[in-house]
Amino acid sequence: MTNKELLITALIIAAATLIIRFLPFVIIRKSIAERKYIKFLGDMMPYSMIALLVIYCLKDVNLVKYPYGIPELISILYITVI
Repeated sequence: MTNKELLITALIIAAATLIIRFLPFVIIRKSIAERKYIKFLGDMMPYSMIALLVIYCLKDVNLVKYPYGIPELISILYITVI
């Protein structure tokens, strides 16, 4: 690719990224965002995502084979205490 083609490609990628990032703010206006359901989702989604990450991290822990999930247990206790 020539330098001109690379510049055009980079500009198209930047424009597409900006459109994708700002499109939700254009579509969901303030009146729609004020609904109780949207607020509920905004409040609950962070906790749901953390729960999914914990489940994903612990899905392959084998409790009947050495080290019996002890490192995971220690890390969970450490995180919850601190």
